[in-house]
Amino acid sequence: MILPVTEVEARAVAKALGREVVTPVKQGGQSHCPAYSNGSCMAYEARPQVCRDFQCNGKEHFTHSKESFAKMVDLSKRIDPVFDLRAFLPETVKSILNRHTRIALNFSGGKDSLACLLLLRPFLEKITVYWLNAGDGFPETLEIIKQAKKFIPHFVEVSSSVFDVVQNYGIPSDLVPYGSTAHAHALNAGVSPLMQDRVACCYRSIMEPMYRRMKQDGITLIIRGQKNSDEHKGAISSGQIIDGIEFLHPVEFWTQFEVIAFIKKHGFAEQDYYTQGMAHAPECMTCSAWWDDGHGKYLETKYPEKHKEYKKRIEMINGAVSAPMQNLKKELYG
Repeated sequence: MILPVTEVEARAVAKALGREVVTPVKQGGQSHCPAYSNGSCMAYEARPQVCRDFQCNGKEHFTHSKESFAKMVDLSKRIDPVFDLRAFLPETVKSILNRHTRIALNFSGGKDSLACLLLLRPFLEKITVYWLNAGDGFPETLEIIKQAKKFIPHFVEVSSSVFDVVQNYGIPSDLVPYGSTAHAHALNAGVSPLMQDRVACCYRSIMEPMYRRMKQDGITLIIRGQKNSDEHKGAISSGQIIDGIEFLHPVEFWTQFEVIAFIKKHGFAEQDYYTQGMAHAPECMTCSAWWDDGHGKYLETKYPEKHKEYKKRIEMINGAVSAPMQNLKKELYG
């Protein structure tokens, strides 16, 4: 549902609600109209033209007709800049939380999810914090979890085994030759060690079991520490509803600097990952993928025994990709 309004219309709605408009930085996209509450419009007399032209039903969607599409064309021809109403009047975190009774905070122990946790500390009584233990976490991450659990009233540890995933699907790698895939091995065409791509390993070990548990628990709102400035971020935006679950990213507009400053302000030291130049906290110590994050060097410096296992995997990958890379170069350069 899109609520295209001009700034003049947004200010009229804001006045009726006793609020102030903000400078829109995006088109909105949150699921809930800021003026809709308990089955009625709280700014009916000041409703914008889009709401006067279309019939709003109890599900907060518009009932469209043949005539309504003609009206949409007229609306699109307006000269004044138009934004979604929710971009002018974004829903507050408090109001979003108040619309849900089954709320999950997806906690990894990294800086962004920690910032979310600390930001939402006044609301933790109604939030369940979920953490997935894949069995190969860094001591630094486990220490953050230990500290955070002291003030978390509702904490759920979801268990999985990255070692079982690796056993079944192979070691994670940023490059996977055809002879290392699970399909090749199943068809007896596997000519190199079993491997999987890094996203698949994270999904099987962390994302899928965590999401499955939240679905089983009837969660309707998932809070995540995703930022717009993240290089690697999920496809789901804050405010979207997927599979009946709404997503909220309270620190989506924060910078890396703001996140670090915030967690320090609340008594948490900046983890060594970040002081060593890494952009994110690695999930698994012996992960043989994510070559761009620098955790191999970090392992070598702080955990030499673990680095030996990591190096062994890297050498296996190197041996497996060497022949395909040579063939690729022949195709490229003759």
